[in-house]
Amino acid sequence: MLLIVGAFPPETELLEDLVGPGLVVQSAGIGPVDAILGLEALVTEFAPDEVIFLGSCGQYRGSPECHFIQGQLFTYLDPASILGRSRMVPAMRKYSMPRPGEFATLCMESGEFTPAIVNTTMSLSLEAHGMSYSLLEQAIEGLESLSSTDAKMTPWIGSREIGSLSVTENLEVFGMARFCEIHKIGFSSLMAVTNQVGPDGSAQWARNYQSMGRQLQEKVRRLVEKRKG
Repeated sequence: MLLIVGAFPPETELLEDLVGPGLVVQSAGIGPVDAILGLEALVTEFAPDEVIFLGSCGQYRGSPECHFIQGQLFTYLDPASILGRSRMVPAMRKYSMPRPGEFATLCMESGEFTPAIVNTTMSLSLEAHGMSYSLLEQAIEGLESLSSTDAKMTPWIGSREIGSLSVTENLEVFGMARFCEIHKIGFSSLMAVTNQVGPDGSAQWARNYQSMGRQLQEKVRRLVEKRKG
């Protein structure tokens, strides 16, 4: 069973007519708390083998430009902590690397999506933060050793270096990724990059999320139909 979820209906509504044996399309909730509670309820109801999250994200300043991404690594980091304006409890889990399922692998092989790192925050960043994998390494205990020793860390990116991946920001995805990692459910996220992180991010998102969301769903539709065929 493949479960495709978005935070709210516009992120998945163009796929609802594909629902049938082996495929469920639902909304989980907006923000890090409602999204994970919604996913938990959906997993309890449908018992999926794989979860795909469809949504939108902002891109941090200095990251390689991309338009449609597939999450490779999921982090949970308040950018203000990097700037010394806040402090995250060291014992908190701040990264997740769930295994991709069969549909996620199909999506990556399609070449439609750029591998990326997705960072979840509790609120939208209003500063034009620069964010890179090297900064994430400095801020997240254990990430450096994981990336250098775990052969599963970069299974989707081939010869690309993980340090070159774009870093994006989204409000929902980390809790979902961590939930699926713990419960051994295949997980990936497919997202449209609708804006740059910063003071104009919300206005850019409002202008772009509908058109880019449609494009994202069209890409996913083609792959769902290929999977069925």
